[in-house]
Formats: sequence, structure tokens, C-alpha cells
Amino acid sequence: MNSELRNIVLLSLIATFLYYVETMVVPALPDIQRYFSSTASETAWVASSYLVVGASTSPIIGKLGDIHGKKKMLLVSLIVYSLMILLAGFSPSILFLIIIRGLQGIGLGAYTLTLSLITDLLPKERVALAQGILSGAVVGVGMALGLVVGAYIDQYLGWQYAFHTAFIVSLALLIITYLLVPESNIRIRRSVDYLGSGLLMMSTVLLLVYITEIPYIGAFSPSNLVLLFASVVLFAIFIKEELKQKDPMIDLRLMRIRNVMIANLVGLIASAGMFVFFFFVIYYAQTPVPVGLAMDVLSTGLTLAPATIIMLVIGPLMGYLMLKIGAKYTLLFGAFFSALSMLLLLVNKYSPFQLTEDSAIIGVGLVAVELPIVNMVAISMPEEYRAVGMGMNTLMRVLGYAVGPVIATTIMDSYQQPIIIPIKGEMLPLGTYPSSYAFTLMVYVAIMLMVFSGVISLLARNYKFNVKVIG
Repeated sequence: MNSELRNIVLLSLIATFLYYVETMVVPALPDIQRYFSSTASETAWVASSYLVVGASTSPIIGKLGDIHGKKKMLLVSLIVYSLMILLAGFSPSILFLIIIRGLQGIGLGAYTLTLSLITDLLPKERVALAQGILSGAVVGVGMALGLVVGAYIDQYLGWQYAFHTAFIVSLALLIITYLLVPESNIRIRRSVDYLGSGLLMMSTVLLLVYITEIPYIGAFSPSNLVLLFASVVLFAIFIKEELKQKDPMIDLRLMRIRNVMIANLVGLIASAGMFVFFFFVIYYAQTPVPVGLAMDVLSTGLTLAPATIIMLVIGPLMGYLMLKIGAKYTLLFGAFFSALSMLLLLVNKYSPFQLTEDSAIIGVGLVAVELPIVNMVAISMPEEYRAVGMGMNTLMRVLGYAVGPVIATTIMDSYQQPIIIPIKGEMLPLGTYPSSYAFTLMVYVAIMLMVFSGVISLLARNYKFNVKVIG
């Protein structure tokens, strides 16, 4: 195996594992809630804390990678990540698990570093293909494995073993990274802006806590509005301080590069649309008939498995397409293809096979959106600021990951209906579930978000063959 292929494979394995761990706890949340006798809102933070910390630390980890070396920071991130996985499996309380899962969010910074490393280590003409694997294929594969394998382990071994088994894999990846992944020679000689880093992290944390709490306490509750106000104030102070700093955490002028700005905005909106789609599939599949398909968690995960195989193949193909037609037109194709293919969810969703078909087709468009977003930032940013730029892009996409579920759950909570089934000649109520109208509205919202992403993409500047475009 030549060095280029080896680097792609190794970094892809790391990225796949990070997304696997991110989603493996989702099927286990009901069991975690019963185990600790916690509330639904408390248990939801087992998943949310990972994203909150991950989003807020990704730009900082990226900046440290630009200064001290990307491999070095990748190893540091993986060491902390592995330790937190180990501790999570022995959590004595729900609060302990939430805190540990939050510290696991450092892994999202490691994902940012894998993207930056692959861009630094490969010739420019092969970067797009490699990013097609890392940013498109492995995301889908990792998330699907998390749902399927996580559900299986939870069902037959218990949720603790999801962490125990993941710890073994994390140790293996840590050793492989140390021995086989090369360091990038691209660095900047700058000091770390600790004040700016802290302000950005706190502002992001407060904003994500505000968004995550909307389904439970409302967008306009006094306590939640305090979080939003504090986030805005801290972000304003961050902007003011960064403009005065000689070595700022983020050079705000670079964030005004057209393709970087568009990639970040589209990343936010498209990620929200993608998670509305994911929530549609998961909840529709598990809602009882006649509204849904009455599938269990494991079967729902298996429904998404063919889509991940499609994404694994399509990722590199989209990288090749981007070399031929450019990032802008690949992004346009992905956004509008996703929107059009989501229409299938309105007319072709009445069996597990149909839902699998729809997910596989929609997955093609989602990969075609994800890849250009990453490539536009990697190519448009000066190479010495690449990792921090990727970190900011990760932050924006994670904001979308947080907003999407809020949109989906708000719709499902707003439009519900009782479901009654006949048992031995009697009509017995199963409970209250999202209505057919709720699922239809979720589809329309996801389509609207993807169309909006496509419209914004029209403003991007196109480039081919990885020619750098700044301005």
C-alpha cells in the first residue's frame, strides 16, 4: 500500500470511528434513562453535550494544530477521547455521564484535524477524491454503524458495553495514528489567543444550550432567553477583541472570503435539513401503524444501512465530479438533487423497502453537498490557517446538527394524534404519537432548507482541479 492510500485509509478509519461513537448512544438513550431514573430532558443531554463541547472546541483545536502540528494535536485529542470513552462505560450517575460525554466532544476537533491533514499530505489533484471519502462516505457509514451496532449492543449486552467496546477500538486507532500517520510540515508561528478562544467557546456553548433546551422549556422562556442574551454579548466581545489582537484566535478577514462564508452558511442550513430528514426516517419508522411502520430500533438502523453503502461509493465519485465541473456546481447539484429526492418521502414510504430506497437516493445528494462545503474551505483558506478554518466550518455544521432536531421535535410535538389498535375485538389506545401531517411537514421543511442551501450556493465562485480561489 503506497503512502497516499495508507494515509487516506487511516484517517478515514479515525473519522468513521468518531461519527460511530457520536451516534452509538442514540439507540440506547431510553435504556440509559431507565437505568439512572432520569428525565427525558436530562437524558437528551447525553447526546447533546457531545455536540455542544465539540462545536465550541473545534476551532480552538484546529488553531492549536496550525501552530503545534496537526498530528500532535490529533494524538492529544484521541488520548483525551479514549479516556472519556473508558470512563463513560463506568458512569455512576446521569450527571457524570453527561459531563464525560461533553469532554468526548473533543473528538469533533480530531475530525477537523483529519480533514486538514489529508489536505496537507496529498497532492492537490487528489485532495478532492480523498475529501470525498472523509467528508462524505465516512460520515454516513459511521452514523449508520452507530445506529445499527449501537442498537445491537444495547439490546443484547447493555449500553455500558457500547463504550467498553469503543474504548478498545480507540486504543488501537491511537497506536496506529502514532506509528503510521505522518505529521504535516505546514505550521504558523503564532501565539495562542486564550481570551478569544475562551470567549468563542463560551458563546458557542451558551448558544447550543439555548437551542437544545427549546423543545423542553421553549424558545422564549426567561431562563432560555438569558442564555441567548449572554451568548450574543460574549460573541460581540469576541469580535471586538479579535479585531484588536495581533495574533487573533481567528483572523476575521479570512471568514469574509466569499467561498468560506458561503460554505459556512450552507453548512449550517444543509446540516439542519439533513437532520430533519434523519429524524423523519427514525421516528416515522418507529411510529405505530397506521401512521408509521412500527419498526424496532435495530430494524430502523438496518433500513439506513444500504444508504451508507451508496454513500461509500458516491463519495469518491463526487470528488471526481468536482474535479471536472467544480465545487460550486457539485454543491448546486447536491442541494437541488437532495430537495427533489426528498419528495419521494411523500409518496414512497409505506414499507421498510420503500423507506430504504428513499434514504439511499437522498444519500447521494447529501454526499454531494457535504464534500464541496469541506473542499471550499480547505482550498480557499491560506494553508497555514487551514485547520482553524476547518474548525469554524465544523462549528457551523454542528450548529445545524443541533437546530435540525429542534425543528423536527417541535413539529412532532405540535401535531400529534392518538393511535388506537384492535386487540381481541376491543379498541385499545397505544398512546399519542406524531401525526401524518407532522411527518409531511417535516419533509417540506427539509426540502425548503435544501433549496435555500442551493440558492445561496449560486453566489459561490467556481474553481476546478483544486486551483486556489481567494476573494
